[in-house]
Amino acid sequence: MKEREESLSPKKASETRESSVELLKLIAIFFIVICHSFDGLGYLHPEIIGSDGIFNDLTIATMNPILIVEVILSAFGQLGNLIFLICSSWFLSRSSKVKPQKILKMIADVWFISVIWLIFCLVGRIDVGWKNVIRSFFPNIFTNNWFIPCYLILYAVHPFLNFIIEKANKKQAVIFSVTSLIMYFCVAYIYNAFFSNDLITFLIVYLIVGFLRKFGSRFCANKRLNVALLLLGTIGFIGIVILTEFLGTKIEILATMGKHWNKNNSIFLFSIALAMFNLFNRVHFKSKIINYFSSLSLYIYVIHNNLLFTRLIQPHIYVWLYERMNWNYVLLIIFGLAVVLFVTSSLIAALFKETISRCTTRASNGIVKKFEMKFLRKD
Repeated sequence: MKEREESLSPKKASETRESSVELLKLIAIFFIVICHSFDGLGYLHPEIIGSDGIFNDLTIATMNPILIVEVILSAFGQLGNLIFLICSSWFLSRSSKVKPQKILKMIADVWFISVIWLIFCLVGRIDVGWKNVIRSFFPNIFTNNWFIPCYLILYAVHPFLNFIIEKANKKQAVIFSVTSLIMYFCVAYIYNAFFSNDLITFLIVYLIVGFLRKFGSRFCANKRLNVALLLLGTIGFIGIVILTEFLGTKIEILATMGKHWNKNNSIFLFSIALAMFNLFNRVHFKSKIINYFSSLSLYIYVIHNNLLFTRLIQPHIYVWLYERMNWNYVLLIIFGLAVVLFVTSSLIAALFKETISRCTTRASNGIVKKFEMKFLRKD
């Protein structure tokens, strides 16, 4: 009982956040960049898509090994989402305080990054179009980056979720976790059920992680079990992708299910993400450099996945690479592009954090403070 009370202590949480999990968050963001680098091929012009079997629509079943690898690598985005979500859930489930200035600051940071990209495109005389101008001025309303609104909602309601975690007993936690995994990560994973969406996936993952932290310490600390879970998840995902691709070339109803399994509610990807978190969480070390770049994670995500960049600039990068390099090595070329995007986005994110983000921090703190003084002050 004493152990559980200590694990729920916010103070303890801040003391135990070491660089191993922060490193995993960086890896998760890199996975997302890899995914977007391959998915970005889908924004190429129609006359280029399908020109030689490399730019083909990955949703179409194929036994081309290069395209199958591209399908698997494009699932790194969902894997990265789940890793980042599990890491965040682990720490948020130890704290029940919501900082409104954090929400306000994140909204402001996303807006500034979006508008900076718009200004960059307009100065570069890129034909943006009035619809993209409007979407760039209201990135959060139009959910240009779907992950951000889901994360903000999760952060805002996490004290209520923590209350559920705190009040639940082990039997209730097991029933909820098993039922949710079957319904949302198995049944809804096989077909697009009406009751499943990304926000619900976020909430379910949060509760499962919270229950594991409270009741599943032995499982989380068991290296063999988590290595086995990692292998099972990896073999299961790769196996079901290859099987679907093969059957899709034979059965018409499966012909357009090439990327069907690349979802955030994948039981295989969730198993991989959870196992990776538990294995990394076993390692203890501290690094200011890793912790600093890990703090840039959301900035990196928003910068490299900006609407204007992915749809108006990135396609020209692919064409430039295609015309100058041997496309037989497309996997290495796109992976190299992902590395360049990750490094470049990290440097831009660091610059943003040390300049504009400092201003949004002061402004958010000031606005919240004035609001609290005016409307929440005690008589």
